[in-house]
Amino acid sequence: MNELLQKALISIATSITLASLSLLFESVRNALLYFRVQYDFEYEKDWGHCEWDINWEDYRLTFSADEVSNDRVDGVSFRRNKKQTEKLDAMFPSDRFQPLFDKEIYAKINSIIRRSHQRGTLYTLRLVLRRRRF
Repeated sequence: MNELLQKALISIATSITLASLSLLFESVRNALLYFRVQYDFEYEKDWGHCEWDINWEDYRLTFSADEVSNDRVDGVSFRRNKKQTEKLDAMFPSDRFQPLFDKEIYAKINSIIRRSHQRGTLYTLRLVLRRRRF
C-alpha cells in the first residue's frame, strides 16, 4: 500500500510540475487565460472616416478609423457602449495587443490585406479582441 501511495504522489507532483512549466509559454497562457475573437472589416481606399459596430458578449464596441493604408490604420478609436472612448493615433499590424478601457479589453490589428481591382483598392483589416476569462 505504501508503494502505491508513493507512485500516486510522484504522478501528482509530476503533473503539477508540468502544468506549472507549461505556463511559461505565452501561447499556453493566452489559451487558458483569455477569450479571443477576430473580425474582418472591409475598407475601400479614399472612403475617409469609417465605423464598424461589434456586439461581443456584453460589449457593444464601435471601431472607427480615419484612413487605412498598406501598413497602418490612422485615427483609430474604440467606443464602448456609447459611453467610453479610447483613441489611438495609429495601429499597425502586430502580434502585440493594445490595452483598452483600463485593460478590460485588448485589441490588435493582425493583418491588413490589400486587393487592387479596376475600380480601386480594397483593404481587409483583421481585428483581434481579447479579454480575460477570470
